[in-house]
Amino acid sequence: RLMTKNFKEILSDKPSTLSQIYTQYESNREDNRRSHLGASGIGHKCSRKIFNDFRWAGYGITDGRVLRLLERGQKEEEWVVDDLRSTGMTVLDVDPDTGSQIRVKWGHFGGSCDGVVQNVSERPGEEWGVFECKTSNLKGFTRLKKMKVKKAKPEHYAQMQVYMLGLGLSFAIYVSVCKDNDEIHIELVDYDEKHAVKMRDKGVDISLMDESPDRMPEQYAPCMLTSKEGKQYPCDYFGLCHGNDKPRKSCRTCIYVTPHADASWTCDKGDVTMPLADSEQREGCGSWTPNPTMVNAQPSFKGDSDEITFQFSDGEVWDPKEDNNEN
Repeated sequence: RLMTKNFKEILSDKPSTLSQIYTQYESNREDNRRSHLGASGIGHKCSRKIFNDFRWAGYGITDGRVLRLLERGQKEEEWVVDDLRSTGMTVLDVDPDTGSQIRVKWGHFGGSCDGVVQNVSERPGEEWGVFECKTSNLKGFTRLKKMKVKKAKPEHYAQMQVYMLGLGLSFAIYVSVCKDNDEIHIELVDYDEKHAVKMRDKGVDISLMDESPDRMPEQYAPCMLTSKEGKQYPCDYFGLCHGNDKPRKSCRTCIYVTPHADASWTCDKGDVTMPLADSEQREGCGSWTPNPTMVNAQPSFKGDSDEITFQFSDGEVWDPKEDNNEN
């Protein structure tokens, strides 16, 4: 009886199966900060959010459930590729010469498409097109079917336009799978040069900015989404742009870093400009000084030195040197 009692006590302290599953995703999470400014987000309304993503201002996705959801999307793509090939379509999901994803790039800006396709039933022949696969919940999927991708999913539309521009292709096949009922929506999208060039230029411009773009009004989308029931869903950077959040420490959030058109970065602190490797940028150093335009507070420099403190509107004072000492 004593052994049974002790065994039950041990079991009662063990996390639930569900929490263990999500914890595994969280513990196995890799540093998913992209080195480049990705085409997948260039269609977003807020340039400041795009800038913050590129500069690694936040901490990314840490919730196990959401990490699993993202992995599901990747696995769905493999299934869809098999479906398309079953119709007689040729699908190249990697570059046959390199074995890597098919990429487009302009300096820091670019991205990898899900593949290229040929012999599409709606576009028979030898013409190649971009392939892009997404998943959606029922609400978003219903809106997509009604309004089409250009209006319902402008970020996806912009992403495909950039890929078509970079690869010199005239159409894309967009496949979206509803996660609620497994219904599939397939749509052909024609190349729109004006839109593609606009998005390309937007990406290049943001990637070379030294200061954060202007904030958008905090009470409206996309800063704050509000459901019909009144529930609010803030942007991931809402606290950084409108509250007391601090940017994540790295070279890219430091005032001394400079991005260059050839996709390189340099540290301009001191008398000598130093090139920065990607691995170096992720950690930052003891001289890290946050870019003041990324913080929603009043900066104050100490005399002629490069030391800086910030005071938020509620009176909170933040000294970044304390964060440097903790690392």
